[in-house]
Amino acid sequence: MNSNNIQTRSGMEKSGTWFLFSVEGRISRKPYVIFMLIVSLGAVVLSFFEGATINLREVNDAQIMYLILMFWPSVAVQAKRWHDLNRSALWVLIISIPIVGVIWTLAESCFLRGTHGPNEFGRDPLVRAENRDHI
Repeated sequence: MNSNNIQTRSGMEKSGTWFLFSVEGRISRKPYVIFMLIVSLGAVVLSFFEGATINLREVNDAQIMYLILMFWPSVAVQAKRWHDLNRSALWVLIISIPIVGVIWTLAESCFLRGTHGPNEFGRDPLVRAENRDHI
């Protein structure tokens, strides 16, 4: 990697576009948890205003649209979190296992610290920008 590519990527990592749409790189627990809380809060607020129920047979158009809009950003954020744990982005598929997958994903993504230092997916997101030049 040349220095221009590193600078471009560093600028991209700070953007919302990278955070929401790219599956490359790493994020720590804090931005992951904040994102998931915001998405969950959005679903709760939508349910409150749209009169949604837990019954899956009564899903309304607003809920479907919200699920469609949040699908890729959720996958992208989760993939970056798995990268921080030094795992392939394919680990996002574990959530498709009923009950166990959700518990596993939450436990690892919310409570385990990512790989200390750089790994094959990028730099440690917890290393401050000032210290990155010395790595």
